[in-house]
Amino acid sequence: MPGMTEERKLKLSENKLNYFIKIFSFDDKMKTWPNGRAVESLPFVVGGTNFELNIYPNGYDEESRGHISVYLANRSEWAVNVEMEVKVGKKEVSGTCDIASGWCKGWDKLYGHDDLGKDNDAMDADGSLAVSATISLMWGEVTEGRNNSEKAEVEGLRSEVEDLKIKIESRLDRLD
Repeated sequence: MPGMTEERKLKLSENKLNYFIKIFSFDDKMKTWPNGRAVESLPFVVGGTNFELNIYPNGYDEESRGHISVYLANRSEWAVNVEMEVKVGKKEVSGTCDIASGWCKGWDKLYGHDDLGKDNDAMDADGSLAVSATISLMWGEVTEGRNNSEKAEVEGLRSEVEDLKIKIESRLDRLD
């Protein structure tokens, strides 16, 4: 969410990525946002699968009110299995789970608001919260749509390579 966050990603391998999101004025959001309202990260891709991080400043639902909830959303058209590690301040959690297309999985009560105030590493002096997530794609469901999209991507890359060959040959001809 531009303006509300600062986001970075680091590709560790084809199927592994570290995503960092700093949420500005998080302390205000904890106090004023209703449970169920999320800060959504920009979309990102791990191993050809589209994901998004959803951070709920006041919990995902009524049961998790007063806590920070963190979820990984699968925005692709196929199911996946992921290994995820999340760090907020000194708190680190990890797990492996299956996520169906259009669904999300995570932690309802990752961090209680009271505990967060006791962790000097969790929030900046300006009330911003930093969340780091490392996502490893373990497997992705093979679907007809996915196969077609991968074929289309390969064809697109093949076309780009052909265009580059033509440009290179044209420039080489001008040099001769």
